[in-house]
Amino acid sequence: MGICCPKSLSENELRANALPRPGAIKNTLPTIVDSIDSLIVQRSDFIYKSDQEFVRLYNLHEKLAEFESTSFESYRGCRIDCEEKSRVILCHSTPLNLSYHEIRRYLDHPHIGKSFEYYENDLTTYVVCEKYDGGELFDYIATKKTLVEEEAAYIMRQLLLAVNFLHQNQICVRSISPENILFATKDFDAPIKLVGFSKASFCKTGAKLTDVCGVPFYMAPDVLKGEYGIECDIWSCGVLLYVMLSGYPPFTAANDKMLMKKILQGRYDFNGEEWDKVSEKAKNFVRRLLEYDPIKRPTALEALSDPWIQQFKFAPPEKQIDMVFENIKRFKPKNKLQELIWFFITDSVVEESLKKDLPKFFEAFDFSNDGKISREDLLMRYDLPTVEAVMKNVDINRSGYIEYSEFVAATLDRNEVLTKERITCAFKPLDVNRDGRINFADLKATFKHSDERLATEKVWDQLILLADHDNDGLLSLDDILAVMSNMS
Repeated sequence: MGICCPKSLSENELRANALPRPGAIKNTLPTIVDSIDSLIVQRSDFIYKSDQEFVRLYNLHEKLAEFESTSFESYRGCRIDCEEKSRVILCHSTPLNLSYHEIRRYLDHPHIGKSFEYYENDLTTYVVCEKYDGGELFDYIATKKTLVEEEAAYIMRQLLLAVNFLHQNQICVRSISPENILFATKDFDAPIKLVGFSKASFCKTGAKLTDVCGVPFYMAPDVLKGEYGIECDIWSCGVLLYVMLSGYPPFTAANDKMLMKKILQGRYDFNGEEWDKVSEKAKNFVRRLLEYDPIKRPTALEALSDPWIQQFKFAPPEKQIDMVFENIKRFKPKNKLQELIWFFITDSVVEESLKKDLPKFFEAFDFSNDGKISREDLLMRYDLPTVEAVMKNVDINRSGYIEYSEFVAATLDRNEVLTKERITCAFKPLDVNRDGRINFADLKATFKHSDERLATEKVWDQLILLADHDNDGLLSLDDILAVMSNMS
């Protein structure tokens, strides 16, 4: 999560206060960044516990349909100083466990819903999330009754990509259901977003979880037996595919007790008339996902290679892919402050409607289906010098991969995005103390949350100097507008 450092700390104090990233070796000391060129930013920097009072920053509007779990209430909300940018605000009556926030911090994927900062007091936890306007998959299925195979495969492929990414990060979802899958926009080909991580848990490969939890119709028999691993999510995908193709779940009963009994028996069929028009390939895929023995179930990556999924072509035309890559090749911020602000704008300000086509292009480059673009992926299409130049400019957090938020930052059209309205909307949350100026403490409060690299105050002062035209140690909105005006 990172720490908040209101005063200047020594190098040893900075190291002592750092928290390890999930999966990192405990007691590994962070790198102290004392040069502006070594400063990095990543998506997890924007997911942190805010020290400010929620009610001073946000207005809550109408209540929305519940998602995540029945323990949450969700509302449409927005910052008081940026009414035009709507968010979903999840409200929970008690503090949430640390793993919930840690899981959310490290999810950077085109088909996983985004969250931002969170606020806690003695009565309520508020989690600020991206708002997606396309509605729930549950309502879509209820309206259409059944989905044609190509449409079901389109949705299932995106879900399996998200699940594969989660499992590679040792996260078990445990709550996959159509209520927890949203469409990003109202467009017919809108990408899906998996939400609902209140039941998610870290689970290493081969490890077992024992608490029985999940969405009843979608729970695997191994979950009900009280000893299971990440394979339970594959079963849930199988139930969802069954529902999309037929309009009803494979296991039904008058009450939860009888439902659990049927799931434990594991017997289902394809006898309804809805299944008469479903291909044998699709049925075989359902059978694979609903394999009773979790050891024999395919991994998410293996499921993505199933003949039923593979027969449908979802990639955009090569000409369009090359046009996107040309835009990526031109991405080269003039300085570090411009890079940080641009990344913040593309991640936290730009509307989802401008990003809706980017997941399919990201997937066109991600040949390994692991949710990140490697040098090897790019070398499948382009020569080594070109690839090295792109990695140098686009791999903003120096991870060795292009993650989805970095891809978005490099791909979006700079001329289209950089309006005065969007830059102003970004300036307001960066101005943490809301005095109309950004100082080094404001920048640090927004960008300092990496727990593996901690920047000294000198670095933040150097950032200010890049755009501080009157040398007062502060950045005005005009300063930010000027520094972003020559973004190439």
